[in-house]
Amino acid sequence: MRILDKGARRDVLMGCAVLGCGGGGNLDRGLKQVEDFEERGLTLRLADLSEVPDDRMVGSPYYCGTISPEGSCPIDPSAVGLETVYSNEPAVAFQALEEALGTRFYGALATELGGGNTAVAMAVAAERDIPLIDADPAGRSVPELIHSTLSLGGVSIAPFAIATRYGDVIVVNRVANDARAEAITRSAAVLSGGRAGACDHPVTGARLKKAVVPRAISYAEGIGRALRSARELGGDPVSAVAEQAGGTVIFEGVVREDSRWEDRNGLTEGTILMDGGDRLRGRECRVDYRNEHMSARIDGEIVVTVPDLITILEQGSGRPVLNPVISKGMRLAVVAIPAPAAWRTPDGLRIFGPAYLGLDVEYVPVEVRFGLK
Repeated sequence: MRILDKGARRDVLMGCAVLGCGGGGNLDRGLKQVEDFEERGLTLRLADLSEVPDDRMVGSPYYCGTISPEGSCPIDPSAVGLETVYSNEPAVAFQALEEALGTRFYGALATELGGGNTAVAMAVAAERDIPLIDADPAGRSVPELIHSTLSLGGVSIAPFAIATRYGDVIVVNRVANDARAEAITRSAAVLSGGRAGACDHPVTGARLKKAVVPRAISYAEGIGRALRSARELGGDPVSAVAEQAGGTVIFEGVVREDSRWEDRNGLTEGTILMDGGDRLRGRECRVDYRNEHMSARIDGEIVVTVPDLITILEQGSGRPVLNPVISKGMRLAVVAIPAPAAWRTPDGLRIFGPAYLGLDVEYVPVEVRFGLK
């Protein structure tokens, strides 16, 4: 177990934002959340999977909802006039699930890697003086609750807890399946201004170790460190990220028009169009997203789909960009990164492959498509 100092926390979150694939929550908000640790005298410890006792449980706190700008979601009539009761809904859900189970969680597990949702788990861990687990059940950011390697590993999502900013706290003891859990939690978010806090997949250390992506936080930290080092040494942060992550830059260009998006059933869906620059002049790239980037096309041909990662970074700075704020004239680079092995299994591809997007195409791993070693 090791302590993550301020620099390590920033590297982790920057790497998580890269792996957030345009979603995963707001990076600036996440950075502020963890920067508050030092002012409050909080310590964040990172525990390896091997350190989690087999008989102790962990929980996964997170925000569920759109990634649309704050205030852009319509207010449900039932919420008109209500005051904000909770400002940290995932922490409320985390405690509610502990109380329902009659236990104290050994640690907090990030539900995904993202600039916002990983920060949520970091904050819960620090505030409750428990470790953050060096793993996650996605290896990236994902759009829906059904996209979890815990579920692939047979770990039930229930019981789970939901908390809204208006003071609602709900514990669901049993649920028909993960799709129903997604619908229930997403509905709470839609009814609450586009977001709700949740905590799910309570799991013992013994089962956890067989059903998550190990060392996911350390992996993200390495990417964030590579990005920072490239900046400090005058290198190319985009190339540094691609190399550290085992991926490749597939396109560089200029955004043709402001990102077109809309909220659909509690998810932010949209399209990014880019015109190639320099050596790619005359070519175009289209990236479609559902909270996170789902597919990339170059000159009309699909070249990358989920579960592989598509992340968009600012040229020059290497900073990852959240989807809805992408605007005309931005100079961006598109990086493709191989997905964790769990998503490339038949079961993984069934729920998070091209078919999930309604695409009738074969999944081709990015290292095969682009000849990576």
